[in-house]
Amino acid sequence: MHQANLSSNSQTHPFNIQTQAAFLVDGDNLSGQSWKTLLEHAQAFGHLAVSRIYMDFQTLKDGGLSARAAGFEPVHILGKRSSSGFKSMVDVALATDAMSILYENPNINLLIIGTGDADFIPLIRHWKRRGKKIVVMANDAKLKVGDSFTIRWLDADRTYDADEGIVVHIMDTENFKLDKGHIWVPLEKAQTMLAMEGEATYLTYAEGLSIVENKGDWVLRDVKYLIRDMEALIKADEPNAAIMYIILLALAAMGIFNAQVLSIFRRGKEIGTLMALGMTRSRVVGLFTLEGGLNAFLAVIMTVILFGPVLWYFGAYGINLGIDYSEGQMGLIIAKRLIPVYSIGLLITTTIVVSIIVLIVSYMPSRRIARMKPTDALRGKVAV
Repeated sequence: MHQANLSSNSQTHPFNIQTQAAFLVDGDNLSGQSWKTLLEHAQAFGHLAVSRIYMDFQTLKDGGLSARAAGFEPVHILGKRSSSGFKSMVDVALATDAMSILYENPNINLLIIGTGDADFIPLIRHWKRRGKKIVVMANDAKLKVGDSFTIRWLDADRTYDADEGIVVHIMDTENFKLDKGHIWVPLEKAQTMLAMEGEATYLTYAEGLSIVENKGDWVLRDVKYLIRDMEALIKADEPNAAIMYIILLALAAMGIFNAQVLSIFRRGKEIGTLMALGMTRSRVVGLFTLEGGLNAFLAVIMTVILFGPVLWYFGAYGINLGIDYSEGQMGLIIAKRLIPVYSIGLLITTTIVVSIIVLIVSYMPSRRIARMKPTDALRGKVAV
């Protein structure tokens, strides 16, 4: 998220509809974008004498028909295969055409490049040295403090305008909707740019402030309203979460059952001795069931001591997903950290369910082995 100062007023920006421009798009870098939308954005900077898209159109289902329908000239570039893998030749073709346009079409004074590739920086510098203007359209501009940029907007009169700005600060928040694709300018400057002096679209206020009674035409929206879509997604995903919860509990029950069966199998002589000394079968079953219950209680205590701090840390600071969501590797915008929520009801319910499972899987094998004759148990003839 960038905070910017605009260097001049909107009447002196260097672009107008009469400017002759060349629009060259790196299709590999901007794949997945709407070709028509890209063209409309570029047309706001001037008259497009040249508009081309460079990519291997065999990777698209329509083979480039959508690009041609939008108004582009598709330039099909096959990649080069080598021992190190597959290398796209789009950068070379685009740069070659850009240099040809620079020297063969002196009436073109503006180059618009649709790419986020830093390999084109030398090309941009060469165009600037020739007195030409440059506009870069990219998914991620990767701007730094002190970088200059061109901002374009649509004012209240539905008129496009543009200006140049300088990045004075870069903010990083936990709200990815604010971080991605936003430039912050002073309110007075924004009102002048949009021809909306004395007006505002949204007004945010700190939590805890009293609500103004005379709101006029303003519509109050609380936090629950703003996150209603996310709440609906979570609600729709609850059945899947319940299925995963049941599967994990079933796996835990299987592991506990196997451990208890192995423990009782190895303690067959002990059970035979207890029954030979006069302990009834019901007391033997009760003894091993109680032992399983005590193991469950001890496991709860150890979980709180050893794993409790881990749960608290993830609940407070979240789980770092290790993904730069601005690059779109997952095909959607996703927050940098996943914050798990542990409700008291979930913790208590899980503890009770696991304890019941432990008691059941402790009772079943001990009840089975208690039916054996004490002599067989003492000889090690245990069949569970």
